[in-house]
Amino acid sequence: MKRVFDTEGIRLATFQGRLCASSLSRVTTSSPIFLRRFMKSDYILKMDEGNSARLSLDEDEAFRELEQQYGEGTYGKIRYSEEALYWIGWIYRYITYTRKVYSRLVYRYIKPEYLYRVYAVYHTQDEEWVFSRVLASLDLTEADFDINERYKKIYQQEHLTKNLLVG
Repeated sequence: MKRVFDTEGIRLATFQGRLCASSLSRVTTSSPIFLRRFMKSDYILKMDEGNSARLSLDEDEAFRELEQQYGEGTYGKIRYSEEALYWIGWIYRYITYTRKVYSRLVYRYIKPEYLYRVYAVYHTQDEEWVFSRVLASLDLTEADFDINERYKKIYQQEHLTKNLLVG
């Protein structure tokens, strides 16, 4: 079930893009480490709710919360460009917002290293075009991002396992 990428989605994507781009000067960990921490953080769970009115959209606050949760890391050497980080943050938020899924799920399927590799070709394209190409190249489907389809799959697997154990 796809949601329209409205003003709220654009506001959140812009903020997330800025946060990711700012990570170059705000944290000392590598870009992939920062993105992993960010995409699995408690802070991003608030963003995943899709309501910017419940967030201050303050970069200082976001980085403070990330540091509180993870501490100050100093490892990793790989640093992406500011433009690539902005786009990666933007496209991650686009997917989470329009598909109404958690960032952790999107991160599980789509790693930042992959997005960085395709950045040069994909960053000027429409978000839906990008998403469809990402799905195709990673052998994913829309169903992987649809909560109802995911529940059906889990139910079917549990039902099959139960039948195998009983039968």
